[in-house]
Amino acid sequence: MGKEELLAEKVVAYLQDLHWEVYQEVKPKGFGEVADIVAVQSNRVWIVEVKMSFSLAVIAQAYNWRNFAHWVSIAVPSPKRYKRDFGYEVLKHYGIGLIRVSDYTGSLAEDIIKPRLLRKALSKKITGSLCEEQKTYAKAGNNRSEFYSPFKRTCNEVARAVHANPGINMKSLIEKIDHHYASVSSAKTSLRYWTDAGKIQGVRTERDGRIIKFYPDNKPSNLSERGLT
Repeated sequence: MGKEELLAEKVVAYLQDLHWEVYQEVKPKGFGEVADIVAVQSNRVWIVEVKMSFSLAVIAQAYNWRNFAHWVSIAVPSPKRYKRDFGYEVLKHYGIGLIRVSDYTGSLAEDIIKPRLLRKALSKKITGSLCEEQKTYAKAGNNRSEFYSPFKRTCNEVARAVHANPGINMKSLIEKIDHHYASVSSAKTSLRYWTDAGKIQGVRTERDGRIIKFYPDNKPSNLSERGLT
C-alpha cells in the first residue's frame, strides 16, 4: 500500500468515526475527474482530496469540486513545523478546508482550516453516482487508477449471472442484469466484445451454432475476493 493510500485510510477512518458515510475513488457521471473521498451525512456532501504534499496542484483539484459539494477539503501530512504561506491564503479565499494528518502517531491532527459551507451546492450530481461498492472497491489515494464505474458494475453483474447460470445465452443474460448501456443492441455488441477481450473477469464465451453462450472461466481471477463466486 502506497503512502498516499495510508494517508487516505486515516482520513477515511476519521470521517467514519464522525458518522459520515464514506465513498472512495468516486468518478461521478459526466465528470473527467475522480474524487479521492466523498463523505455523505444528512444529505450533505464533503469531498476530500488527499496528497502527500501541500501544493497548488492539490488545491486546484479541490477547487474543481467547489460547486458540487457542501464542503471541500484537502488532506496532507502534518509538517514538523507549521507556517502560514500563500497556500493557506488561497484555501481561505476559496473556502477550501485543510486537514493535517500525523504520520508518526497515526492520529488525525485538528483541522487547520475549516471548509466553508456552500448551501446551494449541486450535490445531486455527486450523490447520483454513488453506490455501496464505492465504499470498499478501491482504496482512496491508490496509484493503480482503480475506481468503481458503471462499466465495472456491469462487468460484476455479468460475472454473477454467468456463475449462477453457466451456459446462459446473450438474450437471457441481458434480461438478468442491470447494465449501463443505452440499448439492448449496444449491450449485446459490447458484452461479447469485452468478454472476448478478457475485460470481464471470470467469464468466457462459446459459440453453439448461431448462439453465443457465456460460461465461467476457470482461469485464476479476483472474483472470489470481490464476492462474485
